[in-house]
Amino acid sequence: LYVSSVGTDAASEVLGTDGVATIGGQYGDLTLHSDGSYSYQVGDDSLAAGDVAPDVFTSQVADGQGGFTEATLTVTVGNVAPQITGTSDWTVNENVALGTAVGTLQASEANVTWSITSGNGLGLLALDAQSGQLRTAAPIDYEALANKTITLQVRCTENWVGGASGSATVRVTVSDVNEGPTPESWLAAGGITLAPGETIPGPL
Repeated sequence: LYVSSVGTDAASEVLGTDGVATIGGQYGDLTLHSDGSYSYQVGDDSLAAGDVAPDVFTSQVADGQGGFTEATLTVTVGNVAPQITGTSDWTVNENVALGTAVGTLQASEANVTWSITSGNGLGLLALDAQSGQLRTAAPIDYEALANKTITLQVRCTENWVGGASGSATVRVTVSDVNEGPTPESWLAAGGITLAPGETIPGPL
């Protein structure tokens, strides 16, 4: 016995001289070999997260003596929401240049769009929608931060209408940098306080 052709309700294809046929189903492509082995590649991501649907194919099997019979192959396809994987806890020094890379998020599947959904009220960080790279977007001053750890909620969403989403918590800890004494701090250490509008009289 050998497989001579494979098809769906909409189309069919005869195996080529190499004994291989590939046909598009409703949710992906089926590759079938003359020995009956097959593989399936998901190509249509239109299913909503958690949905499961059948992709049905029919194959015609020949006995080599003019006899044929048909068999049905059903591939069950499901859509799982993307998961954010890898490291999501990073550290960044204060006073770094704008656009400094903090880290790059990763997802369990490609073709997703990244976004920050909460926690970025000060606008200190930006998340690249395509690459998932988190970068500094404003000057970061350790001393000015009430909370030295910036906690973000981020989301990755599949790139099609109704695509499923996955979310995670990202934490960025800001590290203090020794900036050295300023004229003001040097005067304060000596018990000298400048009045409003008063300037330092000459070099220190």
